[in-house]
Amino acid sequence: MKEKVKSICMAVGFLLVIIGLGLAFLIIPDKEISVSERRKLIGFPEASLKTVSSGEWFGEFDKYMLDQFPFRDELRTVKAISEYGLFAKADNNGIYISEGYVCKTDYPLDEDAVTEGCEKLNQLYNDHFGGATAYYSIIPDKNYFLAEKSGHLCVDYDKLFSAVDECLDNKFKYIDIISCLNIDNYYKTDLHWKQQDIIPVADRILAEMKMSIPKRSYSQMTLTPFYGAYFGQAALPISPDELTYLDNESLEKCTVYNPLKNTYSTIYETEAFGGIDSYDIFLSGAESLLIIDNPDNPEGNELYIIRDSFSSALTPLIIESCSKIVLIDPRYIATENIMKYLNPAENATVLFIFSTSILNKGYLFK
Repeated sequence: MKEKVKSICMAVGFLLVIIGLGLAFLIIPDKEISVSERRKLIGFPEASLKTVSSGEWFGEFDKYMLDQFPFRDELRTVKAISEYGLFAKADNNGIYISEGYVCKTDYPLDEDAVTEGCEKLNQLYNDHFGGATAYYSIIPDKNYFLAEKSGHLCVDYDKLFSAVDECLDNKFKYIDIISCLNIDNYYKTDLHWKQQDIIPVADRILAEMKMSIPKRSYSQMTLTPFYGAYFGQAALPISPDELTYLDNESLEKCTVYNPLKNTYSTIYETEAFGGIDSYDIFLSGAESLLIIDNPDNPEGNELYIIRDSFSSALTPLIIESCSKIVLIDPRYIATENIMKYLNPAENATVLFIFSTSILNKGYLFK
């Protein structure tokens, strides 16, 4: 009798779960984006005789069900907590937490990729900036400060720095910014650095390039909550960051032109906050080519920054010392396609600046 009651209870419980999830699926409205995963979610697919008969609609419906499944984020959190707590794993899909910072393992060092990336940067310089004064700098990722002492694997940074130094054209002068940084200068849930903390980095770069350091006066604007790139990957109940950006009248006057899209924007695109990637408020996020003009300094330097996403927050701290800054991200478009839009001045300065994680994936450069 007890076994029968037990079986009935299990069957009823299972049925209630199925019905409950079905009702939740019908009641809870579909989401357009997943902030935690930083991507668009699939909406209900449109049906037609062709897509249904071919089976294509059912495949899209399966994807829709997975994306819009009720309590999806909560279930991911349960899995992550189990990985760390129950199974005592050091990381969850390469994500680990140390001193309250969410980090992503970058290992091992791919020296061939570093060499390939540096050779492409050399070619870019020699083909389009030959003779221009050139500098390079390396931005350490959060693993540089946390991985070794927390027992996690990371690249051999000394080897990485040496490989870059040996491979890059000897005309490039190195600017050391690592001594200006510590882990507190980075977001806890994101890979990037905090703009308000990198003024010393900007000043070091300007001083090494023999450019004037502006009289800095900013209003600090704070946006919250900021769910960084690692927040969703961690899938843990951790507190979001606050995103702060530094603004003033001079920065508000600057124009940002994208010749590939023939569009104009501003230094800070605050409407991007709360979207797929809130860090995109800095110079519209991932763009291959941007030309920034500073009308308050028409006689200033012309600077070309060959960069990754870290420079989106750095550039506003440098633009006041320049008349024009051109940002080129070689991950997204071949440089020969970019340079047809540009005509570098004879006295232009070039700065190559990348994070260690991007240099370790130098094959990404077009």
